Amino acid sequence: MVPGPRDGSEGAQAHTMTVRFLTPDLELMNRVARREDGAWSELATRFERRIRQQCRRVVGAGPDLEDAVQNVFVQILVCADRFQGRGSLDGWILRVARWTALELRYGRRDRFPAGLAPDELPAPQVDDPHVLPPNVHRLDAVCREAVVLHYWMGMTVPETAEHLECSPNTVKSRLKRSLRLLRDELDAEAA
Repeated sequence: MVPGPRDGSEGAQAHTMTVRFLTPDLELMNRVARREDGAWSELATRFERRIRQQCRRVVGAGPDLEDAVQNVFVQILVCADRFQGRGSLDGWILRVARWTALELRYGRRDRFPAGLAPDELPAPQVDDPHVLPPNVHRLDAVCREAVVLHYWMGMTVPETAEHLECSPNTVKSRLKRSLRLLRDELDAEAA
C-alpha cells in the first residue's frame, strides 16, 4: 500500500492504492493467456511431472491418468488469464490438477463448472456433516476449516495459512490439535 496525499484539513481522508508487481510466474501466465510462442511449452515442461503425480494420487495409474493430465492442461489454458499472482503458481496449478482429477474420478462436473479458476471453485460446505468425513464436522470451526483446506482440498500449509490469514505455525498447531482430537474420538469409539 502506498499512502496518498493528506492535506490535514477536516474531513481529509488517506488515499491508498495497491501496487502489484509483475512476478516471473505472473508474467509466464500472462504470456500463456496471450498464447505467446514458447510460453505454453515452458509451462508444460515446468509442471508436467508434478501435475502427473497429483493426478496419479487422485485417479491412480490406470487409463484415466492421461485423460486427467490432459484435462488439467486444458483447464490451465482456459483459466490462464485468471491467475492473479496472489499465491504461488505452483499451488494454483496443483489445485487445478487436484480439482480436475477429482471431477474425472467422481464425475462431479455439475459441481465444478468448466473454466473456473481454483480460487473461484465453490468452497466445501464445512458445516454439513454429510459432506465431510465422519467426525470432522465435530471439530470447532477454526480447526475444521484448516483440516478441510489442507487435507481435503489439498492445499499446502503455507497456502492454508495464506487463505486463513494466519501463520503457517498456527495452521500446523490447528492440524495437530485436530488430528489428536479425531484420533482420541476414534479410539473412544473403538473401545
